[in-house]
Amino acid sequence: MDSANKTHLQQIIQQTQTIVQAITSGQPWDHCLSPISDHSADSDILQLQDSLQALLQTVVEQNRRHLKASQELQEAKDLAEAGSRAKSQFLANMSHELRTPMNAILGYSEMLMEDALEASNLSWHRDLSRINTSGQHLLGLINDILDLSKIEAGKMELYLEQFDLQEMIDEVVMTIQPLLNKQGNQLTVHRDPALTTVFADLTKVRQILFNLLSNATKFTDRGTILLTLEQEAQTQSLCIRLTDTGTGMTPEQMENLFEAFSQADSTTHRRYGGTGLGLAITRYFCEMMGGSISVTSQPGQGTTFTVYLPSEVRETPLPELITFDRLALPKTFKEGEIPCKVLVIDDDPTFQELMQRFLSQEGFEIISASNATEAIQLAKEISPDVITLDVMMPQQDGWSVLMQLKSDPILSEIPVLMLTMVDNKGMGYALGAADCFMKPLNRKQISEAVRKYCRTHRSDSMNVPVAAL
Repeated sequence: MDSANKTHLQQIIQQTQTIVQAITSGQPWDHCLSPISDHSADSDILQLQDSLQALLQTVVEQNRRHLKASQELQEAKDLAEAGSRAKSQFLANMSHELRTPMNAILGYSEMLMEDALEASNLSWHRDLSRINTSGQHLLGLINDILDLSKIEAGKMELYLEQFDLQEMIDEVVMTIQPLLNKQGNQLTVHRDPALTTVFADLTKVRQILFNLLSNATKFTDRGTILLTLEQEAQTQSLCIRLTDTGTGMTPEQMENLFEAFSQADSTTHRRYGGTGLGLAITRYFCEMMGGSISVTSQPGQGTTFTVYLPSEVRETPLPELITFDRLALPKTFKEGEIPCKVLVIDDDPTFQELMQRFLSQEGFEIISASNATEAIQLAKEISPDVITLDVMMPQQDGWSVLMQLKSDPILSEIPVLMLTMVDNKGMGYALGAADCFMKPLNRKQISEAVRKYCRTHRSDSMNVPVAAL
């Protein structure tokens, strides 16, 4: 190659280096493109520069398109968020406006019902009773919409106080009694005598009970409903269990049971009415107070809802590390077998307790972490076979913890099971999760998944014989 072509080639290389430096530093680099003006340059050299310039022009155009798309996406996001805020504000304002006349309708109808009874006018009393019942139903829907709008706007707050549990139960039972009588149902209440007072949000606990009892009454006809309130032995938390002999549900019907405006299926709304807000709000109230709610059901055999609430609800629950006695191996393991180690990452101490309780009964060794820093450190120290990871955590959410786990060469092969409140399976799989599960969890489903991925991790990654779990 002659000296002229060498000079031209060096010019192209220098120009390319300048452009690369400008791109990496975020500076404009269009001005760095300067074509070779010497037509005596070799055709291959000129073609190389033309190809380089064409490539750079393509990159420039793509960058402009990406920038424009990003701006449009941000504008759409801002517009959607503004629309959501406006919707929540509208619902809140409209609910308040509707409550004022509705209270008057209920108050006057009750007064007229009393007058009708005094006048022995049973026909008027029956008609007024229907008006009052319809008004109560409408007021309940308005209250649910107001609660939902507060939840979506992030304005729902806790008002914690010490209250008498039996007094609260009596109030709820008295409120629900007309619905029980209408359906011909028998309600039985069992309360642990040791449970006298509770420190929580009285209004929200009362609403949880009322929503669950209303749901049970709606789907039970001339049956029995059993409400049990007791102290959970291990965690000392309040356990509320409601069992009915109603229609029951299939697993498919339970999938979206706790979602807003969702019901078992389309026939449910036509036959029983309702908006599907009650259970969604109930779950939110439970989680807001650091608790949980789960459901079991069989078609034609009834349904059982179980609520766990901390014995003392706190405004911001303090993280708590649940340790495991490594010397006391579960009885389900035979001598010489090594239990599967599961690291549970969740900032909710009540949920940690629940996971430890039912997974340890399955023969797993459970170690818990309450935050990202603690979780990463424990994962490196104990090398768990499986990790369960909650998405909704303060400071650093589960998705960022998952990315941190998968970017670490030591931890990347450990199967991670994501536990979410919404259907985010696509994101979970994209970030490397082994599987994703919706809360509230199905005990059998999560146990089978832990057992499955424990075997996979031990046989494929650790090359250790798998014990018969």
